[in-house]
Formats: sequence, C-alpha cells, structure tokens
Amino acid sequence: MTLAKRQILIAGVGTSPAVLTNAVWALAHHKKPIVPDEIAMKLMEEMV
Repeated sequence: MTLAKRQILIAGVGTSPAVLTNAVWALAHHKKPIVPDEIAMKLMEEMV
C-alpha cells in the first residue's frame, strides 16, 4: 500500500487574513501550480 503525498500549507496570520488568500492564489497560478490539500492557520495577535 502506498500513501498519497499531501500538500499542507501552514501559515501564521496577523491582522490581515487576506494575505493567506493571496498566497494560495499565487501558489495555484505559479508555473508549477501547488494547490494545498489542507491549510492550517494560526491567528497571531499584533505585538505592541
């Protein structure tokens, strides 16, 4: 039995989660597209 290779994007996101959307779009539209099977996102608080 062989296991399928999975693409997992792990991201730390601050006050602008739209950055994650832009990153996924850019990966999908690259010369060699990468479309993650799973996205793990950690929301980070702004450091003051």
